[in-house]
Amino acid sequence: MQTDILQLLEHIANFYVTKDRSPNGWIGFFWIIWLAVKKSLDLTKRSVRMTSSAISAYSTARQTNQNRWVESKE
Repeated sequence: MQTDILQLLEHIANFYVTKDRSPNGWIGFFWIIWLAVKKSLDLTKRSVRMTSSAISAYSTARQTNQNRWVESKE
């Protein structure tokens, strides 16, 4: 992941250093933006999955503990 970020920064730096105004320069610029958005969305998806997994595990453990408590009262 670190190498991807470094490559992204290198591409951005090259774009601004050359100040390429041709269509290829703009295509490259938007391609870099697309890569950044894609990486950001991947990270967001992973975070949401981890959070929902943790909530699910907590919920299951809590339900199990409540069931044990109710059974021990009977």
